[in-house]
Amino acid sequence: MRRSLFVPALLLTGWFAAPGSAQDGRILVKAGDSVGPANLVSLELRSAAQVAATPALGTVLYAAATDAPAGTDELLLATTRNDALGSQTTAILLREGDPEPAAASSPLLSFPDASMTSLAQGSRVQILESGTVPFPQTHLYWDSTPIARYAERVNVSGLPFGGPVPLIHVRFRQARANGARQVLATTDIWPRLADTVPPFPVLVRYQLDASGAVTSAALLLDAGADALRPTPYRDLPQDPRATDQDAAGHWITRALGIDGRWRVVRDGVELALEGGASPRAGRT
Repeated sequence: MRRSLFVPALLLTGWFAAPGSAQDGRILVKAGDSVGPANLVSLELRSAAQVAATPALGTVLYAAATDAPAGTDELLLATTRNDALGSQTTAILLREGDPEPAAASSPLLSFPDASMTSLAQGSRVQILESGTVPFPQTHLYWDSTPIARYAERVNVSGLPFGGPVPLIHVRFRQARANGARQVLATTDIWPRLADTVPPFPVLVRYQLDASGAVTSAALLLDAGADALRPTPYRDLPQDPRATDQDAAGHWITRALGIDGRWRVVRDGVELALEGGASPRAGRT
């Protein structure tokens, strides 16, 4: 199932090699290369996220559209490079057409986003799209354990509405994990019984235990400004690369304000404003 976001190449960055070294910025895989044990040629690359154990050892997770037959051409892959051994290996983690882990009757369509906690843990958080076109459904997973699925009731502290007005998940945009088993996710939610209120995006953090079960979930940013809920923001980015967190759980994202300008927000504090003053004189 083809997607429009096109990435021509994935690069080895400073996580894989010492910054400024000859190895820094090498191409790991590019459109047109063979990927995976089946030697399928990658046509598009996207949704890349990397994690490293040392500057010379790391793994990149990425989705690729390949020349495989229609209905099986979307892949979620992991490429691991070990400079000490001079090796690079690629594994197919999931393929379009595979059954969704928690719903065997629902085939996977694509892989909008994925990230790893750490190489030592070897676990990943991933957004899986399943169902049928033109009505695909997105779900948030920790390996094969669902964190939250499409149309499930939202169980997150600090959200508006609630009580007699159940909130449900309608789409997941991005997900990032860290070694503390914290999952940062942007999800569009909808007050199912409030027909006058459209779905709205929120940034949520899930805390998981070793099995992948959710132990707590909290609202970090509400971007659903409307007349009933005058929050400062009205949207969050679609691009999964625009949001991230570090090992300590500090997070950063962009948010569209009610004035129509984008902000950079870190841990709830605005760091930069579109059109605002720049550290460089004469620039905005």
